[in-house]
Amino acid sequence: MKELLEAIWQQVNTDYQPYEDLFSICKETMKTDVKLGIAYLKKLSDKLEAVIPATEDADKIHKFFSLHKRVLLVAAPHDFESYLLYVEWGREPEKKFYPPRRMILKQVVDALQRLADGELDLLAISLPPGTGKTTLAIFYLTWLGGRVPDKPMLTGSHSNSFVRGVYDECLRIFEPNGEYLWHDVFPDINVVNTNAKDCRIDLGKRKRFETLEFTSIGTGNAGLYRAATLLYCDDLVSGIEVALSKERLDKLWETYELSHSAAMEQRIELESAAKAARRVTELKREISGLGTVNVGAIEEFQRVNERYTYLTGQRDDVEQAKGELEGIIEAITREMTAIFAQQFELIAASFRETYLQLFGGGRATLELEDPSDVLNCGIEIKVQPPGKTLKTLSLLSGGEKAFVAIALYFAILKVHPTPFFVMDEVEAALDEANVVRVARYMRSISDKTQFIVITHRRGTMEEADVLYGVTMQEKGVSRMLAINMNEMAEELDIQ
Repeated sequence: MKELLEAIWQQVNTDYQPYEDLFSICKETMKTDVKLGIAYLKKLSDKLEAVIPATEDADKIHKFFSLHKRVLLVAAPHDFESYLLYVEWGREPEKKFYPPRRMILKQVVDALQRLADGELDLLAISLPPGTGKTTLAIFYLTWLGGRVPDKPMLTGSHSNSFVRGVYDECLRIFEPNGEYLWHDVFPDINVVNTNAKDCRIDLGKRKRFETLEFTSIGTGNAGLYRAATLLYCDDLVSGIEVALSKERLDKLWETYELSHSAAMEQRIELESAAKAARRVTELKREISGLGTVNVGAIEEFQRVNERYTYLTGQRDDVEQAKGELEGIIEAITREMTAIFAQQFELIAASFRETYLQLFGGGRATLELEDPSDVLNCGIEIKVQPPGKTLKTLSLLSGGEKAFVAIALYFAILKVHPTPFFVMDEVEAALDEANVVRVARYMRSISDKTQFIVITHRRGTMEEADVLYGVTMQEKGVSRMLAINMNEMAEELDIQ
């Protein structure tokens, strides 16, 4: 199945149908291999995100947009990032949480996916204030609740207000007619019970321990909560952000995009505060000189590199095919050259003999203008009628040219006999004596080739076995006549 998916993936370009075909195969693949199907659905989703902005046709944009939504819906129950993108699909762009923070939170989202897939047992997340880690955790809780509604998850914090806020936001996402599309992703799962006092939400069916449970540290509720799927802890140490100076942490992130831990790793002792200040000023000036940073350069590079790799492969295939075709053409050309040279020599020899027989003397030759390029060069015909000097074909009279042409026909026919030959007044330009010669020559080779000759010349008719003619004894009435010369000779006793 992977080979089929990869083959269809290679056909994905700007046409719509390959995208639809890949989507259908992915859904079939998920029946037997969910991981493989999800992997190609995510590739298809990324490809759609790249191709939609580059598409100008409105109808095609609508099709790509609709397909992207369907791709995310199929992948959402199994893939956390697809869930994030789909569950907010109907919200106004300025209200959406994940898309504008995607570059910052993508690594955290991937880690949470690994945690859900059992590849991690413990995940610690450290992000500056305001980056959205708590909201991301709320989406994660609602996603896991839909995936595993029958096993409890516990959320703990030092703050009652924090616990209440998380509980309320989860209920807002679960709301059937709200702005989130959670029920599209998990249509068979419903909220069966809520407890606002103890902050509990039960999904699927009623259980002793609810699906989502929220509590603050030190409430004295030991034994009343259980975490089977996930234990989520947020801000367990009261006042830690104040201890680290929230204003300084915010400034550190806004100015340098560094978290506290990252800044500590780069910390060095200062020899002189004034010297360090000057160095900071120089570095800021150099940073400003860099201009605007393209934050999407990495994704853009990936798209361009993918396109480059695809086109490079296509180019290599074309060059390979070109080389193979050139080799075939070269082999055919060699074979044609050898065959032509061989046959030309045979026809040239036959032409000399035929000319001698028809003219009763003289000589004739066929010569190549450039023997080194037999397929492209011209052919020169040189003849010397009896009693005349050697001439090229262009210097002969009309009758002589016709006679030479007939001799060449007969020479070719002698080398490559055919069972049937039609001649249409080829001897019209000849005098009577040469007409007789041509007719007698045809008679001499008639044992190998049958001739049909259209003629008005008496000499040719005399050598024929059967004559067919049309007469008009009455005006407007044509009549076909046929005479078998051999039968007529027997009746008239003509030898």
